[in-house]
Amino acid sequence: MNKIKKLLIFLLHYFIIYNILTERKDIRMQINKKIGYKAAIFDLDGTIANTFPDISASVNAMLSEKGYACRTDGEILRNINGGVYELIRGALPDGVKDDNAELERCVEVYDRYYSSHYCDMTKLYDGLYEVLTELNRQGIKLAVYTNKETPQAADIIENLIPGVFDIVLGSGHFPLKPEPVGTLWLLGQLGACADDVLFVGDSVVDVHTAHNADLRVAGVSWGYQGSERLIAEGADYIIDNANQIKDIVIG
Repeated sequence: MNKIKKLLIFLLHYFIIYNILTERKDIRMQINKKIGYKAAIFDLDGTIANTFPDISASVNAMLSEKGYACRTDGEILRNINGGVYELIRGALPDGVKDDNAELERCVEVYDRYYSSHYCDMTKLYDGLYEVLTELNRQGIKLAVYTNKETPQAADIIENLIPGVFDIVLGSGHFPLKPEPVGTLWLLGQLGACADDVLFVGDSVVDVHTAHNADLRVAGVSWGYQGSERLIAEGADYIIDNANQIKDIVIG
């Protein structure tokens, strides 16, 4: 009788775990149950578009021109969310990272290459063209907020999905993300309060950016850092496909 009881308990636990795993998408969508927003602010790199191939190629082109060893994709990814200076500093050899004059020269070389190649391989993530177009059609105000330079970001958006975003904000105007100043400025431009705006991003920087301005944040699992880190940092939603953004924003 005890063996049967143990077997039944084991089977019960098995089916509970199985249901959790198979329904994971729905559970992840319900970390925070608020549905319906008037506006949304999107990160660019790793959220709207896979910009990494062009970034990686540009970093290694700079390293080659400067006579330094090229970096792997994994090494470059570690520093992709903190702006161009953090990106380049992270790619330089240890003996050069703290040489600010050399860092400036390397950033100039990177900018020269990247400014001619930032749309060579960059592509929208699956389903985002349709979802973002529909949000725009439904009257949802949309903004891009990135640590990439504003002219580059605006040109990428114009090339990939023109006429959909109301504002594109990059570096050079306010302190970089995760500082809240740029986000708060965007709220004013969008004419919305924090409770009515969803922040969508793929990184820990994006989670902190949103929460520093009292916004809820949806972390996308297809980006550069993965969902587990976003959950650990307190993302309000974790989403696995573009349509879930529409489900959260429109309901």
